[in-house]
Order: sequence, then C-alpha cells, then structure tokens
Amino acid sequence: MTVFQLNRWLEILKTRTEQGLEAGLEKAFVEHLIKVIHEESIRYQDMIMDRLRKSGGCPGAPEDDKEN
Repeated sequence: MTVFQLNRWLEILKTRTEQGLEAGLEKAFVEHLIKVIHEESIRYQDMIMDRLRKSGGCPGAPEDDKEN
C-alpha cells in the first residue's frame, strides 16, 4: 500500500492554501503548516504499516514497498 499519493497531496495543498488565503492567512504560513501536518501523517501511517507487517496483519505487503 502506498502511503503517499501525489495527485491527492497536490489537490489538498492547493485547496487548503486557497482556504487559508480566503481566511486572511499568509500563503507561506499555510503551506508550511499543511506540509508539517502531511509529514506527521506519513510518519504515523508508516508506523502503523510497520506494526502490521511485523505482526503478520498485513499479508502481501513487502518491507520495501514503503514510500516517503
């Protein structure tokens, strides 16, 4: 299972940045905040997938299938 989905990420970055600008926030701040949240989300998803692999709860998922 791929954790990172480029098209979805670009859509979220674009729409959430627009929402932040409409709310009067600085573009650089909104982009930074979204990127930090995204990085933490990937880290957490990786942790869950690693636990599933180690426990045998994720059949067919090779160890090197992880993307950052």
